[in-house]
Amino acid sequence: NKCHNKGMCVSYRQMALSTLNSHSQKYRYHHVWDADKIYGCLCDDDYTGYDCSLRICSSGDDPLTPGGVQEMQLFYCNAISGHFVLYYDGKVSKTISAVATKMEVKRAVESIPNVGYVTVEFSEGTTVCNNVSKNIVQITFLDLFGPLPPLVPTRIDTNEDATLTVGADDTTSKMIDSFGNSFFAIKGTKENGVCSNRGICDHSTGTCLCFDTFDGKYAGS
Repeated sequence: NKCHNKGMCVSYRQMALSTLNSHSQKYRYHHVWDADKIYGCLCDDDYTGYDCSLRICSSGDDPLTPGGVQEMQLFYCNAISGHFVLYYDGKVSKTISAVATKMEVKRAVESIPNVGYVTVEFSEGTTVCNNVSKNIVQITFLDLFGPLPPLVPTRIDTNEDATLTVGADDTTSKMIDSFGNSFFAIKGTKENGVCSNRGICDHSTGTCLCFDTFDGKYAGS
């Protein structure tokens, strides 16, 4: 069925070469005996299943379980000039300049498919990168829930001795800016349930069939 016209039929070798894992790392499947013998579907965004026939429903935090925090990751860029990108879950952002402002960084991160809205704060200065002071960038994910994979920075044409560092582990990721202020990454603790655990996914349409509750119904789809 040609992946229901919602994906591509590719060999395991091709699939490994054309996709990244949740930590934005390349798969390796080049020298395995079945690399060019077994084929599968590489689905378009919003589709899943072995033949790409299932629409993906929204997921989110359960509205009836209180508490939980949004994930915040830290980023530090020691660079003079040039550009870089940020990967999330194998998908890439728009190009970011070493002298990008908070708003420009925010727009670049939000350009990554399925990330949604984020907030961006600088601990000091007005540009994301600096080779004199140490600006700790705090990126909080507003529309993604639960513990998240880390952002992965990749240089494009920054100066050769530039360093780009992400902190996404709340137990080990501590960064200190030029003023001696300490910053810690925060792992998300809200649920990321399909249909927010308050409905059933209709995979034919990609919408949630919400449960009845009390004298009303859960809104949205």
